[in-house]
Order: sequence, then C-alpha cells, then structure tokens
Amino acid sequence: MTISNPSLGLKFLGNDLESGHSTSQTVSSSDIVFHSIAFKYQLLSGLKPSSNQVTLQIKRECSSIEDIIATNGDIQATLYDGTDILFTGYLSTNFSYSVTDSGEKALNITLEDTGTRLLGKNFIKTGYHLFNCSVYNALCAVCEAAGVTVSSSCTRITDTVTKVVEAGATCKDILTQMLYEVGYVYYFDSLGELKVFKIDCSSTDNIPVLDKDELYVVSNKAITLSKKIRQYKSAKVIFKTHETADNYLIYRNTTDQSSDHPYCHLELPGGNWFDGTEVYTQSAWREMELDSFRVPALIEACNAESETDKVGSNKIVSISNVTKQFEKTGNITASIEAAGGPYIKITVHNTDSSAQYVNRLDAYASIIYEKDTGIVRTAQTPVTDDVSDNLLEEECSYIHTKELAQKHANLLGQYHKYCNSQYTFFSKEDLDLGSVIRLHDNIFTGLKVNVMLTEKTVSD
Repeated sequence: MTISNPSLGLKFLGNDLESGHSTSQTVSSSDIVFHSIAFKYQLLSGLKPSSNQVTLQIKRECSSIEDIIATNGDIQATLYDGTDILFTGYLSTNFSYSVTDSGEKALNITLEDTGTRLLGKNFIKTGYHLFNCSVYNALCAVCEAAGVTVSSSCTRITDTVTKVVEAGATCKDILTQMLYEVGYVYYFDSLGELKVFKIDCSSTDNIPVLDKDELYVVSNKAITLSKKIRQYKSAKVIFKTHETADNYLIYRNTTDQSSDHPYCHLELPGGNWFDGTEVYTQSAWREMELDSFRVPALIEACNAESETDKVGSNKIVSISNVTKQFEKTGNITASIEAAGGPYIKITVHNTDSSAQYVNRLDAYASIIYEKDTGIVRTAQTPVTDDVSDNLLEEECSYIHTKELAQKHANLLGQYHKYCNSQYTFFSKEDLDLGSVIRLHDNIFTGLKVNVMLTEKTVSD
C-alpha cells in the first residue's frame, strides 16, 4: 500500500486534558514514522466476526503524545492519506515506546475499529426486550443502542428472527450470535460504519487463480500450510418452531378463590397497593418508588386456563396486545402492562380509605409460544453411528424455521469440511476479505487449492 501524506486526527472525549490543550488534535505526516503503518484486517474468527486494527509509530517530539498518555478518556482516531480516510476507530489504551530502525525513539500505538470499543455496551439496562422482526431491523436497533452507525450500503437481511434478550446482554453478543445463525458476520468500513458479509464457502465458479506470477516468495516459501488433526464430518442443528395465539388467558389471580368467588376475593386495605406478588401500605409503596435500585416485580405469562389443545406446557416466548378483565368493589384501579418478552407488570391501588376487594383480575394477550423442537442435519450426510464422534451439534436461539436451520447446518458442514487447513501466502495483488480464490504454487509444491481469504496484513 502506498501512502504519500498520512495524518492522524484525534478527538479526546475524556474532558481531562490540561488547560489550553485542544480536544481535537492532528498528528501530521512529519510526526509519523516512515514505513511504520500496518493494517491488520480480520473478517472471520471461525464463523464469528473478528476485528480490524492499524499499528503505527509516532515520533517522540509529537506534542500529542503527552495527552495520549495522560488522558483516561476514550480517543477517537481517524487515519488519513491526504483527504482520503483510511481507517476510523479508537485509540487502544495499550501503547509502548521503542527505538525505530533509524535510531529514533517513538511511541507505538494501535487503532481499533469502532466495534471493539462501542459494541461492548449493554443493549438494555433493565428488563427484557423482544426481537420479532427482520435481521436488518434488529441489527439497526442494536447499533443505535451502541452508538454505531449502520452504513447506507449495508445489506438488508430480511430473514425473521425471534428472541427475548435480557438486561446484561451486550450489543456484541446479540449481533454476533444473530448474524452467525443466518450465515453473516459484521465488519466496519474505513468510515467506521457497520456492514455485513454473507459467508459462502461453496461458490467456486470463475474464481481468480493466484500462481507464481501473483505470489511473492518469502523465506523460500510462497505458501505455508498448517493442518488441524480433526474435522467435523456433519452437523446437527436443533431449533424451536414458534406458533401464535390471540386473546389468550396468560394470568389469573386466584387469591381466596371459592364457590362464592370463582375468580378471586383479594382484600386490599384502604390506600394499599398490589403489584401481583405482595400487598403494600401507602408508605411502603412510596418508599419503594423512591428506591432507584428497586427492580419492579414482573410476572411471567403462563397457560392460565390449562388449555391442552394450544399451548399446553410449552413455553410462552412473548406477549402483546394485553387486555384485562377486572371486577372489584369500591374505588380500586388496576393496570396490566406488557413488560418485555413473556412478562407483565401489574399495578392495583385501592384509593378508598376502607378495605375493598378485587373479585376478578385476568389478563389476555396475543402470544408467541414454542410449538415443538425441530432437528436438521447437514444435507447429504448419512446418519450412521460411525460419524457420531465427528458430529457438530448446535441449538439455535434466534431462528425458528426449518429453512433457516437447514441453511445454518449446511454452512457449518461446508466450513468445517475445509477449515482443517490454513494457508498463508504473500500476494502482489490487494485482495478483498471474503474472496474465494484458487492458490496454485507452481514453483515449489504444485499445490492447488481453493481458499477463502479471512485475514490479511497490509503495510505502507
């Protein structure tokens, strides 16, 4: 790679610089050590996404070094060649001094891609969130929560995913697993914007061939080979199919139920509250409301009428369109709200000064529930006992149709059929990550093999 006029734009986000130091600084071409810039791109780590980095050296006379070392905040970094943007990300907190080839003292720094820093955020702080939409819509929601920009040219994956995520799940965890199950990985372009790449290990028609004219020989080797001992021969993918039902009874309070009160006969003293689990006095309720660490009581939807022809004992995945059946004495108010996934939040308040009764408190909703368990295997793989030791088994959590599960199983089979060998080569041509090419070592070994390019290093 030829870089004629490199510069590095830095934006300090920590607000902890010394007085008079600008939060926006530029490391000029004269401060960057010549031939120290190296781009390390990695698209895949197995079938999961990896990250990109740039390493370079800054001469010790550069005034920005003082702030780089002193700040505790994040530093946004953009590497330019003239006005062209080569890389956008964040400065790593790992840096060190070394002596360059010309005997100068320089600071070694690393730029990490946008996702390395931002996708570690939690998607939601508390509660539960349901994804029941296209992959693209879910991806956009996760990126918005992380502060990541989705590229306008990002592929719009229309496959439907359904998943309830809990507080504590990171944006990276959600994106990685969701895209993995539909055969994609995410990566970041030079502007720091997210795109996705579809993994295809089987398309080998009309692929370019690299031979002695396109390969460099380094240390008497054009290609190096490493081979793992074991490979999977087949894959088995387990998935849960989903079904829907409308106006379904998901909650019924049966406190003090009797022949006189077939639903319930819940006594609520004057001014008291009920959250579906406990009765609280006015003062206790007010104290709880002021507690910032309190987690409101959530009640999981269930088959409240014990119907066997629909849900039975199967798990309810999510609820929506919640309505209530409410009967009471006096001035009692009640609300039942969806609280994410299969959970509801109940609030009942007796505004009278005397005790009153809740005689019926039912909740109905539209539901998504697990219908049954499906199993698919790698296409055209015989099911015999002798391959059991080489069987890769996975359970999907985002996809719930046989078609998508079969595609995932086939991809696992295609990938693991070839992943036991890894090749390193030096090419005169700058190849795109994800490209499938044919290597032909017609100098030394005569090796001919199709490979997918998953990692590369480019230096200035």
